[in-house]
Amino acid sequence: MKVKASPVPALPKEALDFFRKKKLTHELDLDVTWREEHARAFKVAGVSATDLLEAIRAEVDRALAEGLTLKQFADQLEEVAATLGWKASKPGKPPWRLRVIYDTNMRVARAAGQWARIQRTKEARPYLVYELGPAEKHRPLHESWAGTTLPVDDPWWDTHMTPNGYVCRCRVRQVTTREAERIGISEAAPAGAPDTGWDTNPGKTTS
Repeated sequence: MKVKASPVPALPKEALDFFRKKKLTHELDLDVTWREEHARAFKVAGVSATDLLEAIRAEVDRALAEGLTLKQFADQLEEVAATLGWKASKPGKPPWRLRVIYDTNMRVARAAGQWARIQRTKEARPYLVYELGPAEKHRPLHESWAGTTLPVDDPWWDTHMTPNGYVCRCRVRQVTTREAERIGISEAAPAGAPDTGWDTNPGKTTS
């Protein structure tokens, strides 16, 4: 099936390189392999067959490289996976598990690629601001972090670089010292921890 051009931007090279370094794992529980493994491992809950994992990984890679939408990714994956005896959705709507696969890999890879760029430009823009992304509803804890402005090298970013949970829409923005002062540099890092297994910085984990 030919996929039409998509408005979703393809991932930059740093982000694609990050994703392609991930190793396949047959661990079924998404919370068992915590922290660094979210950055180092590619896994899908309920999938243990190597050929199926490889097929799913190939379709995720294609979605990231070509900028496919969730629907395009789901349609392509269903078509490929069906030949291996795996069906994950009902007609007309991508299921939750495919949404999580797509969203998690897209956002974590983008965050890792962003971290590489942050490190290259931190002399000119030495601060990061925690922001809420577009979503109808945010986790209250994440809302409490909105506006946090800390130096790029502050230890808080080791555990709070976005995303901070499944389908988390939060993001960070890199700013100059002048802009950070205008926003208001945080006197201290806020309290609270990300969701289980997400208290890490993918870009630092694999650097």
